[in-house]
Amino acid sequence: MSTRDDIVATFLEKWKKALHSHDFETISSLMHDDFVFRSPVVHQPFPGKDNVKTQHILRWIVEIVEGFHYVDDFSSAENLSVGMIFAGTVKGLDVQGLDWFRLAPNGKILSLTVMLRPYSATTAVLKEMGSRLEALRAPSKARL
Repeated sequence: MSTRDDIVATFLEKWKKALHSHDFETISSLMHDDFVFRSPVVHQPFPGKDNVKTQHILRWIVEIVEGFHYVDDFSSAENLSVGMIFAGTVKGLDVQGLDWFRLAPNGKILSLTVMLRPYSATTAVLKEMGSRLEALRAPSKARL
C-alpha cells in the first residue's frame, strides 16, 4: 500500500469507530484546523473545526437519523478523497446520504460535504435541524 492508501485506510477506521461510539472528541481531533463543513440543508458552509454549529450538527445528525449506519464506502487515495454512503430513517421516512471527505496529506479532514435524499427525508431533517439550531440561538437572543 502507498502512503496515501494508508492515510485513507487509517482515516476510514478512525472515523467509523468514533462515529459508531459517538466519540465526538475523537471526531473533532480528526479535523484539520482549516476544516469546512457543508450541510445539505444550509447554503452557507461552516468554517473551522471549533465552529459551535458544526460540532452540534455532527452530534445531532446521528440522533435525527434513526438507525444511522454506513452501507458502503469508496475512496481515491490519489486525491485523498473518501465517500461514505449512509442510511437510516427520519420521522419514519427512509433516508440515504453521502458523507464526502477531502483529506489533507496528514490525514486530517479538510472538508466534509453531506448530501441527502429523497427530498421528503431531507425536508424532515431540515425541520428538525432548524428547530435545534433555533434553540441554540435562543440563549444568545435572550441576552440582547
